[in-house]
Amino acid sequence: MDRLPSPVELRPPASPGRLRRLCRHRGRARGLLLYGDGFTRPESAPLPAASEERPVRATLLAGGIGALGTLFAAALALPQFWYASYYQPSNAPPVVAVENAIEDVERTGDHIEFSLSVSVENKGKTSIRMLTSLYEVRGTRVTVGRSPVAPEELDYGRITGGNYGAAARVNPFADYGAPETIQVSPVGEDYAWIGPDERIHTSLRAQAPLDRFDLLRFTADIAVARADRVEVDDWPQPSGRALRTCDGTRIAESRRPLARLGAFKWLTESRRELVTFWSVSGEVGDESPWWPAFPWTGVSIQHDGHDCAHALKPDHDGLEDRAMVGWASSVAEAAVPPEPDARP
Repeated sequence: MDRLPSPVELRPPASPGRLRRLCRHRGRARGLLLYGDGFTRPESAPLPAASEERPVRATLLAGGIGALGTLFAAALALPQFWYASYYQPSNAPPVVAVENAIEDVERTGDHIEFSLSVSVENKGKTSIRMLTSLYEVRGTRVTVGRSPVAPEELDYGRITGGNYGAAARVNPFADYGAPETIQVSPVGEDYAWIGPDERIHTSLRAQAPLDRFDLLRFTADIAVARADRVEVDDWPQPSGRALRTCDGTRIAESRRPLARLGAFKWLTESRRELVTFWSVSGEVGDESPWWPAFPWTGVSIQHDGHDCAHALKPDHDGLEDRAMVGWASSVAEAAVPPEPDARP
């Protein structure tokens, strides 16, 4: 049986080689202990798994697609917004409704009296200017026969000879005499401003000789344009229509220089003027079997420097088209009541 070593056992001193080996072993032991200490410390948080990264990536992708969709929708809406808010309002033509009526025709002593009413309403989406206007009341004789005129003998030239409108007609039982002027006047002030859905209205009374007419006809004609395309200079102020003779036709004329707003228009546009007139007598008349040749009204937007006769003839320079000048008219009629039967 081997003997247990005593508590104190003397050993021979180690040789230098052994000491070096012991040092190396102890170094290794310390290295192992240090390494072992690193593993015995609390572990750090684990890296996120791939499954946890996917929701984040999906959220970012959805956000990017949503942003692109928003940009695409904005790109589609921008032209529509520009068209609805700028192009369409700035290019909408004037839309006007003219209504007139002749009513309450009655015999009063040695003449007849009746009521006239006329209204001009802006039905469009842009403000307009009423450049010039004219209403006329005329009377005519009507002869009614018992036997109709044969179709081949009807005078269709009375309705096809010009652009006469609704006042012209052919009636095989009735013959209409030459019209005579009873009353003439403007519908309203020249260059009157009328906003969208606004209207001007006039009511009047008129008189005519008794037993001279069987039919009364009331017509109204107006010329309008977009208000933003016929801006006139505030100076000089118009002083009314000047009467003058132009190529054998006597007219009452008004001239207003058009404003050139902004430096660009001052540099690129020539001076222009708005000319409105009434033709009251002379050679250039509006011939028709349904109304007298005079008066009639007209408008011209023209370059500065023309004489008064220039407005009487269309020049087709496109200035009226740019201002969107247009005409509107209406007609109303009423019969003169017969003389009441004498009481016994």
